[in-house]
Amino acid sequence: MYLSQIDTLVAHVYIPTATQYFASFLRCLEEWERLSPYESMNGQFRDLEILTYPERTHGHWHAFQTPFPPLPECTQTVLLEFRIYDQEQKEDSHQWPVEVIYRSTACWTIPFPELWAFTLSVLQTIGDISIAKETFLSRISRIDLAIDTDQFQWHAEDRIKFVTRAKTNAQFILQAQPDEDDVDFETATSTLNTASYHVGEQFTGFTFGKGNILCRIYNKWFEISQNHSYKNAKRFFADLWQEAGWDKTRDVWRIEFQLRRAALHQFKIPDTEISFAHTDVPTGVQHIFSLLPYLLLEWITYREPNGNQNRSKWPMDTIWLHMAQTLTGYMPPSERKPLPPQYDATLLAKTLRGYLSAFAVASQISTSAELLETLPALLAHTLSLSQEELYSMLDTEIRRKAALTGCWL
Repeated sequence: MYLSQIDTLVAHVYIPTATQYFASFLRCLEEWERLSPYESMNGQFRDLEILTYPERTHGHWHAFQTPFPPLPECTQTVLLEFRIYDQEQKEDSHQWPVEVIYRSTACWTIPFPELWAFTLSVLQTIGDISIAKETFLSRISRIDLAIDTDQFQWHAEDRIKFVTRAKTNAQFILQAQPDEDDVDFETATSTLNTASYHVGEQFTGFTFGKGNILCRIYNKWFEISQNHSYKNAKRFFADLWQEAGWDKTRDVWRIEFQLRRAALHQFKIPDTEISFAHTDVPTGVQHIFSLLPYLLLEWITYREPNGNQNRSKWPMDTIWLHMAQTLTGYMPPSERKPLPPQYDATLLAKTLRGYLSAFAVASQISTSAELLETLPALLAHTLSLSQEELYSMLDTEIRRKAALTGCWL
């Protein structure tokens, strides 16, 4: 069985005189960044909840996140990421002033028309001038196509069976990769695609190519089962696989293609002369899976050895061929998918246990009973607060995190 979806989408939007259009919002965002330059800060701008994003705020780019409106039955909110350039570009500049990133949680659980409508709504809300959303120009800068399957169980020695047009390939170990949610796309790509990934003993997959077209084939179940972050858990994938009726005893592998803008110039929208690089985002998303036949039948194939020294003449694996012929259309989620709670209580408890024991030692407390009995007073004293101020601060933070994660307390 197969599940296919856009896994990451980086888009850019062009708005004339963007610095004037976003002037009030940029002043507010810069003030929040000044008050909290290293940690995310929560604020309200008009009717939007805004979180600053210091990790991706660089130079003239100012990054922030805003939550997609949750449904009452949802237990996790999806955050959309934006970056705005604070200087007006020259007319001949190829750089557009607004960047929007849709990560895997958004792409797999929310219909893209809803994501795009909300994106335009956000840009209209934070603007100072009334501009019709129809006048915004948009384009895709990077798009990742993912295919999850339980039909393959690859091993390191299977690498020879892959025939690809890529000039470089390597084995990789998932533990060697940084968390994709914590790194800049540009620097991550140039770093990851030149690595050889021979760290650790657990074989988890292959990577082929770098730059404009990249293909990763890796054990997705191993990745999500080994993720120890209480913030970025991707357990919802297991729910999607279970909903599809997959065998729980088999690992799920992912075939993931990353297409950058230079590659998108080479492919045209079906039945047109317009390249994917020159179309708007909704049109590109609608037709992007028309590229799968080329990617799976020409750019990379999986073949069975037959003794011929020319590997491109080996017969194609029948399961691979069936997959390539089946996955010819984009199948976005037709409705919002429920998500598990964003925070994992078990992982948080383990983390908290370590912090509490360290805090006890730092506070010269020798027993857990004494620590837990005096903890509120100790915390307040250490933070130079009264206990009432501490409780008020924690209550505010609990409400804020509950709202941002869609938890209804």
